Amino acid sequence: MMQISGIKCIDHPHNAILPLDCIYSSSIKIQVMAIIKVIEIMCNSTKSWEDAAQQAILEASKTVKNIRSIYIKEHSATIDKNNKIEEFRVTANLSFEIEGPQKSVSKK
Repeated sequence: MMQISGIKCIDHPHNAILPLDCIYSSSIKIQVMAIIKVIEIMCNSTKSWEDAAQQAILEASKTVKNIRSIYIKEHSATIDKNNKIEEFRVTANLSFEIEGPQKSVSKK
């Protein structure tokens, strides 16, 4: 079980993170910060590195929801007997939100 120790105040001029026990105004709008998980994935394509990245996202989206970003760590390729690129490969970090979309709420 996760314990939340602070919240992001979207009405504060610097979007400060305030401890929960400091929230006392009835007009403060709060935004619960998302929890993001990062996984490492590998994928390949016969078309391009961009297609390999897109295939990684499409394949991951079958079981992972709320995908937010992909960071390509490495890219490589295999070469055929005619010295042509046979397969494009990427190793990537995929980030996704595990708590669902962020929602602003008004404390009243």
